[in-house]
Amino acid sequence: MDRITIVTVCYNAENIIAKTMRSVLGQTYSSIEYLIIDGKSKDRTLQEIENCKIKYLHNAIDLKVISEEDNGIYDAMNKGIDRATGKWLLFMNAGDSFYDMDVISRVFENYAYKGIDAVYGDTVRIYGNKHILVKGHELETIKDGFPLPFCHQSIFVRTEILKKMKFDLQYKQAADYKFFCLFCLDNKIARYCPIVISNYLMGGISERNTVRHLEEKISIREELGLEKFNFIKKKYLVYRLSIRQMIKKFFPKLLINWIAEKKVYNENKKNIGNSGN
Repeated sequence: MDRITIVTVCYNAENIIAKTMRSVLGQTYSSIEYLIIDGKSKDRTLQEIENCKIKYLHNAIDLKVISEEDNGIYDAMNKGIDRATGKWLLFMNAGDSFYDMDVISRVFENYAYKGIDAVYGDTVRIYGNKHILVKGHELETIKDGFPLPFCHQSIFVRTEILKKMKFDLQYKQAADYKFFCLFCLDNKIARYCPIVISNYLMGGISERNTVRHLEEKISIREELGLEKFNFIKKKYLVYRLSIRQMIKKFFPKLLINWIAEKKVYNENKKNIGNSGN
């Protein structure tokens, strides 16, 4: 049975860390290493971690907690990679959770994945009270545009690959995007598993500053030779996104949720149509 490493990075996450921990510590899969990388939280995050840890003392999961200052989320994720001993690694950040307690068992118990570099599935995005299912797309689609073809919290990557590549710390919000672009360009193989793997809580760092996130993605695509952007196209993309963010501030939340749901519905409809060709 393959050993699976789950890494949770957190900072001042006292209100959400327990939910994430329960979803990992309650997994039915029996060979899990769980690493929590805390950025020296100033609230009660460490107390919440300890309280949850005590409740699962009977569990066989190998839990380690590291609390020290870091240089941002990707630095903390790299620290998790350095310490990981499992064959596969998944990042389940504070506030996110596995879809159910049998997820890892259903992905790994009956499959060896020989020659496969990553395994990914579907995601439920959480917008307040809205839960929207988002299907995973083929890895190759990352060459065609900005979106990741899957949620980072819904993909298990071979740890040896992460240890070789790691996350580029010059990018503060899109280093995972660069990693998976390189992953694709290096002809790695990612297999789709048709199950929902994670619940992804919207509103993280990339959603709070979407303009910078987009600017980093543009830089990454240019750096890797995936796309060329002239001055006008860059300004247009950033301007269009800035307008959308302004609209979000003034429109009722119900309408924003409806727009998000409609967008995901259209994405899934397109994906289903393409899969039938």
